[in-house]
Amino acid sequence: MDKKTFWIAYTLLVIGLLFIIELWAPIAYIYKIFLKIFLMLLPLIWVSRSFFAPDTKKLKVPLLLGAGAILIIQGAYLVLRQEYRNS
Repeated sequence: MDKKTFWIAYTLLVIGLLFIIELWAPIAYIYKIFLKIFLMLLPLIWVSRSFFAPDTKKLKVPLLLGAGAILIIQGAYLVLRQEYRNS
């Protein structure tokens, strides 16, 4: 299996798993988030360690943006959950 086919297959598999998790997993929301993050980061474990070696400076911005996006989504969830309970 070449790289392109692998990444397409993995992406489709993750989308399917995320769909199943969202609909049928009877677990708390926070655990779903961690499971989704793990599924999205799992390929980095499979990729050789040299993937991170060339330019760690270039990875800082995407990692900070990703962490910021997660914090914004979690913050919005907590605020909206409180607003929903109060109304």
